[in-house]
Amino acid sequence: MNALTLALPRVTPPVSGWRPKLPTRADLEKALVPHLVDLLARGCRLRIARSPEEREAIYRFRYDIYVAERNRVAYAGADPVRKRIFVPEDEAPGTEHYYVAQRGRIAASVRYSRLVPDELPADVREGFGIDELPGLDRLRLCTANAFSVAPDLRGGRTGVALLLRAAEHFVAAHGIEAFVMSCAPGLVSTYQRVGFRDFGAGPRVKDVALVPLVLLTGDLEHHRRTGSVFRAATERAVRRGVVTPLPAGHPVMERLERQGRIVTSPEGLRAELATAPTGPLHGLSEAATRRLLQNALAMDVPAGTRLTAQGIAEKEAYLALGGRWEIRRGDQVVRTAGAGALLGARAAFTPDGRRPESVVAVDGGRVLLIRHSRLRAPRNAVDAEVREALLATLVGLSPA
Repeated sequence: MNALTLALPRVTPPVSGWRPKLPTRADLEKALVPHLVDLLARGCRLRIARSPEEREAIYRFRYDIYVAERNRVAYAGADPVRKRIFVPEDEAPGTEHYYVAQRGRIAASVRYSRLVPDELPADVREGFGIDELPGLDRLRLCTANAFSVAPDLRGGRTGVALLLRAAEHFVAAHGIEAFVMSCAPGLVSTYQRVGFRDFGAGPRVKDVALVPLVLLTGDLEHHRRTGSVFRAATERAVRRGVVTPLPAGHPVMERLERQGRIVTSPEGLRAELATAPTGPLHGLSEAATRRLLQNALAMDVPAGTRLTAQGIAEKEAYLALGGRWEIRRGDQVVRTAGAGALLGARAAFTPDGRRPESVVAVDGGRVLLIRHSRLRAPRNAVDAEVREALLATLVGLSPA
């Protein structure tokens, strides 16, 4: 009997009058996908950057992704002369750089850095929202940072395989109980499938808006319930005694369940969409509504937060569910918007995907993230219906 057999939902033995309750497709995906992804990930040849030459190659690879491609010229540690991204944490004790190489080049890389509970710097506490989840700083923590994947390998198994293999190696070496990270809003649903969770910290603004997330290695119940791809690695760590499962009554677990504010479930997103005063979107067919909300999310944006940054290559749009918003070019406010407006959509129509404007929350607001693919040239009738409804919410914007 193998891991995949053990993962399948159990069927209750028959009794008088019993009718079998067959597992749904969602049940099967949650049971099987984590183990299938784990099997693929174990075929990934993980490398640890030990030499100065390997680390320098990673610093240059980061620059290619974050600065050359995405135009994040204000990225911490970006050096336009040497064309590298380097920060002191890169060479600090407790830091490891993991990478995958393909065809003589770095294909993906990630940095994990172990934190000392009593010595957490203020910028780390703030940047990852650690104080927003009381008790988190008493766990054995590490940061997951600078995750980069070559453009031609995105959407494949390389990036996920690297994250899983590297995280499992780091957990085994240091007994890590929690990973903290921050990511662009458009990547939240991707990291949730890995096992990360929102804990209500709200976006932090560096050069762009980033959402803090946490992954608890001992949260077995969550990994099993959601079918996270980190499930198999967590179960191995528990069996080997590297990680102790966190009990349901653990303070961090209780607060985590109460504090999450990002909505990604289909039923939750439908409820969020219903609050938007946007007529064209309310008249969508069932198929078009599902397409619109696929891989979407709804989140709060604190007052003063720059939701999108001018010049950054980032194409996701946001439907304003509430609040007041300023659209700026440089320091100049060119217009304002309120609930029902589609924010940041112009980037979907620029050749390089760079945002021509910034969007700033005047007061606390809430937004529904819209994937930029919903604004691209449609591939079928459902895509065309979604795109037409989105364009109808824009004023003075041509798809040309």
